Amino acid sequence: MWRAAVPPSASVLKTEDAPPTGKGLFLSAATAAAHATSLRSYERAVERSAAAPYNLSTNPAYIRSIAVQRLAPIDGSLYMPVLEALLPVLAHSGKRIYMGTANPGGGSASYCEELLNESWRHANVALSVRVAKAFLTRFPSFDFDAW
Repeated sequence: MWRAAVPPSASVLKTEDAPPTGKGLFLSAATAAAHATSLRSYERAVERSAAAPYNLSTNPAYIRSIAVQRLAPIDGSLYMPVLEALLPVLAHSGKRIYMGTANPGGGSASYCEELLNESWRHANVALSVRVAKAFLTRFPSFDFDAW
């Protein structure tokens, strides 16, 4: 097993000094669009993440961030009812928010195999850009941390 050598002059971060790592809560707008019960479950999960024990950085169940993936289907149109319901709840969660765009999956090859296909990669990037622009146009004031 390879191990990095720590020079004697280097400071070592003690466990008690380490920032809380926390967990992530992952939501899919596509799933919520397909199943009405998923949307309400997601709203409740986000609300619970803002309350104890999930908001206590000293707790192993601490939820540090929320990621919302698949904001649109392959045609690039946003899942508007889902986003309009989730974004206000996310905005009040106090968590770091990460937004996904779209995933054109569904082909016979795996995602990793598709990455090797140049035309698929270009189509995927173009779709992601279209969805990101549509999201920013529709929700220009929604504050989130990253794509």
